[in-house]
Amino acid sequence: MAEFLIEIYSEEIPAKMQSRAAANFKQIFSEFFAKQNIHFEVDQIKSFVSSKRLIFLAPNLSEFQIIAATRKNGPKIDSDSKAIDGFLKSVGVSSVSELGKTETNYYFDQRESKINTADILQKNLPALLQKMSGLWPKTMKWQANQTHFWIRPIRNIFCIFNSKAISFEFAGISSNNKSYGHFLDNDNFEVSDFNQYKNYLNDALVIFDGEERKKIILDKIKEICTKLNCKTIEELDDGNVLLNEVVGLVEYPEVLLGKIDDEFMRLPSEILVLTIKLNQKYFCLRDEKGNLMPYFIFVSNVKANDKAKEKIIADNGKVVKARLNDARFFIEEDLRLPLLSRLDSLKNIIFHEKLGSIYEKSRRLETLCEFISIWVPYADLSLADDLAKLAKCDLNTKAVTEFTELQGIIGGHYARIQEYKPEIYEAISEHYLPLGPNSSLPKTPLGALLSISDKIDTICGLFLINEKPTSSKDPYALRRAVLGIIRILINHKISLPLKIVIDKALNAYPSKVIKEIYSDKTGGEVSEIKQKLSLEIIDFFAERLKAFLKDNWNIKADIVNEIFTTDLPILKDDKKCNLILLASKAKFINDFVSNPLNLEVLALYKRAANIVAIEEKKDQIKYPSKHHENPSSGLLENKYEKLLYKKVKSITSKINKLTKNNKYDEAFILLNDLQHPLSYFFDHVVVNAEEKNIRTNRLLILANIRDLFDGIFNFSKVEIEK
Repeated sequence: MAEFLIEIYSEEIPAKMQSRAAANFKQIFSEFFAKQNIHFEVDQIKSFVSSKRLIFLAPNLSEFQIIAATRKNGPKIDSDSKAIDGFLKSVGVSSVSELGKTETNYYFDQRESKINTADILQKNLPALLQKMSGLWPKTMKWQANQTHFWIRPIRNIFCIFNSKAISFEFAGISSNNKSYGHFLDNDNFEVSDFNQYKNYLNDALVIFDGEERKKIILDKIKEICTKLNCKTIEELDDGNVLLNEVVGLVEYPEVLLGKIDDEFMRLPSEILVLTIKLNQKYFCLRDEKGNLMPYFIFVSNVKANDKAKEKIIADNGKVVKARLNDARFFIEEDLRLPLLSRLDSLKNIIFHEKLGSIYEKSRRLETLCEFISIWVPYADLSLADDLAKLAKCDLNTKAVTEFTELQGIIGGHYARIQEYKPEIYEAISEHYLPLGPNSSLPKTPLGALLSISDKIDTICGLFLINEKPTSSKDPYALRRAVLGIIRILINHKISLPLKIVIDKALNAYPSKVIKEIYSDKTGGEVSEIKQKLSLEIIDFFAERLKAFLKDNWNIKADIVNEIFTTDLPILKDDKKCNLILLASKAKFINDFVSNPLNLEVLALYKRAANIVAIEEKKDQIKYPSKHHENPSSGLLENKYEKLLYKKVKSITSKINKLTKNNKYDEAFILLNDLQHPLSYFFDHVVVNAEEKNIRTNRLLILANIRDLFDGIFNFSKVEIEK
């Protein structure tokens, strides 16, 4: 077995592309080894990436590729010379005397042979690197007449197999057995194996393993936080974007602590944190109460003595001070004008070229906020008008122009300083939430109201101009917007009549917009188009809700599918369409069928439903029917069927009323009361009695029980775990 190691040394690889690059590099070589029948151990191959190098290691490759002995059948002996010559050429021999033959055909026996793995690699490495080149999101060229490309200019290719260099050329670079250390030290060194490579790089202040760099950074951050009795603003888990980016920016992490001047601690914390985070890639700190502390942690890419560290900290502090000075200047300039005075200037900011300006969107928000506030608990209707007017006024401020991620937050901060009511400035700060599938939701009623209104307006407008998501693209993040609305509705317990609200939002767009988009449609046809769009948007909401229930609430797929198949068409015909009822029902049904205490009553229901279904097929009739509507008390023969009949009769109207009002938990309490009477019935009553009328009467009792369950949910469509 032999070791294969390759390193592509280049200029700085963007940190956000590194993780995917390492995975792609590993996959390319794994697939190649498998295709070439080169033995390798899957759990031992590794890839690494840093800011300047992409590495692949396969420690136990077979030195040879074994080609097994094979027999290749050829043409018939009496074939013409062209066919025979062609076969000779295909097997690499020149005379028929070198062929074997049966009574009818020639054949050729290929003996077992070996090919050096080094030769296979040498031949194929340029093509493998070219394949990797195609997987970078972007590539560049850096020489004239260059035929190969890479994410950044390649400066060296180090490649060894079995301690010897493999020679090939890619992107104008000839491979060798040398590598380079830290970028501040251009010395190179020869390497014969991976251990030597790792030791040399460690001595040269390069930690090429990203996980090792991450551990060093996290351990040092933890040490600093323990000393200061604080925490980082964000949780530094594996999914933290800033942490992973910082890990990718350095090859030798030196973690240092800087100080924020007290004069800047009066800035809005969001602006201060974002300035330091986005522009400098530093970590801000908070105390145990969550208050921002006047410190930041940063990661340098060079080992330094104490004196050098002091200079690095001071220099980084100057950069932070300059950035925060800029932020403070933007805020001071913005506050020279009342926030509301900026409303008219929103006419100059385009929402969408076909849908008009942000000013027009703000006017639509006034209508929607006032309308939707009816259904948002504790939302102050009297504040809806001012709220909608102010919501987008920060979009033309200097602060938002510089820090686009803080739109809404800046507006809320300015509204607070200009002494608007807390309900208003808190809502403005929250109205872009949630920003992602797991991010924070608006906490206030008005924040929820404004967020829903804003997102509904955007969704309806973009559907109106046919900018709908496809299976592969969602450029306006409409799926995220719908999921955000769903999460807000559930969290704030808002029973929103979706059909009415969507119709209102579509109608808020002026008729000229609709006429321009559908220039060939007039009069009633435009109305039909809007109704079609309304139902299409509900379907779009329904699909996202289905995904949410399966992925976030772990509702069984068959339960979700059945509820949406049976209940959604009914809801779409109802102007009070409330999709959140579907979510509540799905959760209840899922909990009910997952509870072992309910297994017996469900089994009894299924037994009753199966008996009725079999007899309906046999009788070619549906129970109950216009000829057989209700069981007759006069046909009841024994106490067990009388008991069941009495129980069914006493709960039917109650269950129907509860189901109509979506009180499924109370309805199922009553259904559970059927468990013992139904069990006794099956133990002591023969359904298929010889007397036809008695048989029909008993089937009607069971049909009524089946229909009581099915009126809530068709449990026959769901697999019940035993």
